[in-house]
Amino acid sequence: MISLEKVRVSFPHHGGGRLSVLDIGEWSVERGQKVALMGPSGSGKSTLLNVLAGLIPADSGCVYVADAELGGLSELKRDRFRARHIGFVFQSFHLLDGFTALENIELGASFAGNSLEQGHAEFLLEAVGLSPHAKFFPSQLSTGQQARVALARALAGKPDLLLADEPTGSLDLDSGKQVLDLMFQTAEQEGITIVCATHDLELAGQFDHFYSMQEGGLSL
Repeated sequence: MISLEKVRVSFPHHGGGRLSVLDIGEWSVERGQKVALMGPSGSGKSTLLNVLAGLIPADSGCVYVADAELGGLSELKRDRFRARHIGFVFQSFHLLDGFTALENIELGASFAGNSLEQGHAEFLLEAVGLSPHAKFFPSQLSTGQQARVALARALAGKPDLLLADEPTGSLDLDSGKQVLDLMFQTAEQEGITIVCATHDLELAGQFDHFYSMQEGGLSL
């Protein structure tokens, strides 16, 4: 599902020059695997997720996702590829303020170009424990509730790859377990590959593999 070869990413540095934020020689993830990324803030976890989503281009190297080399795609084709194949749970959620919780989930399938099965959005909302909040707007939801809607939206398009940036970071223990159970159950049923960034060692231990990130590098 994922193969990285000599991938480097750098950002402009305020003092001049460029700051290296990602430097990965080789890394691969098999289809259907559940992988956690661990490391302190600034270690490159979020940057790696954004590279895998095609939101940040690599300075050099090759990024293969679902047999597509993202660097070889135009911006428009990357956008279409991401919509059809990748679900992303952002740390800041990126829910659309003018749409209800249920409508945000329905939009997840619409963006992917998939027709939503009757009742599937309602099922996902129930699965994250928010059926009574179907008509609530994001501003009416708590941070934890927004996180759960964001996960349901990411799964609505039935992606091949689910990327999650600290998906349980703002949740209490019970809500976090509910979100994780939904992620794993859906991945098992649909054959979805998961790459999740987290600070939680206990959570990371529930994945098939977890990797440590330090100064843009990656190791088991």
